[in-house]
Amino acid sequence: MQFYRPDDLLRIVNPLGGRVEGATTSGDAGAGAGPSLAPGATAAPSQVRVTVYNGSSRSGLASQVTAALTRKGFHARNAGNASALTHVTSRVIYGPGQEAEARTVAAAVPGSSVLADSSVTGVQLVLGSGFTEVVTPAVSSGTGTSSANPAPAAGGTTAGDATAGATPAVQGPTAPPEAPTCTY
Repeated sequence: MQFYRPDDLLRIVNPLGGRVEGATTSGDAGAGAGPSLAPGATAAPSQVRVTVYNGSSRSGLASQVTAALTRKGFHARNAGNASALTHVTSRVIYGPGQEAEARTVAAAVPGSSVLADSSVTGVQLVLGSGFTEVVTPAVSSGTGTSSANPAPAAGGTTAGDATAGATPAVQGPTAPPEAPTCTY
């Protein structure tokens, strides 16, 4: 009987060089949670290539979000389901040299966490069950403006929402990533 979520345990042991059987590492969910990124430069959506995985049990979510990101100007590709469908929080995982692109994806997916993983090529988005919408990201030049917690933009679109012109409700700051849960 399993008393923990493998991905939660991975957040603890991966920085120490450990591995967890059943946890998703690179490929679709990245390494363990790292600290939130400090404010900095972002890339224009048209410069961002992102691979989208469904890490939740919501059928068709990756395809809906891929379409919404494409409408926002991203070069998004649907990669289907992640190896685990138990993600609650959406994760943006990025490889070396892709920090600005990852920030832009995170700005477009409110509530997502950003994780660096040197074994990942490019930028990957693993959608969690808490995913709500894709918004137009605010692009900054690194002059102290942060787009990691974007202000809602007019025309924000929920995946699968037919009211693309509706203005989303104002959201507060993004909560920190979930704490690992381990029950023995």
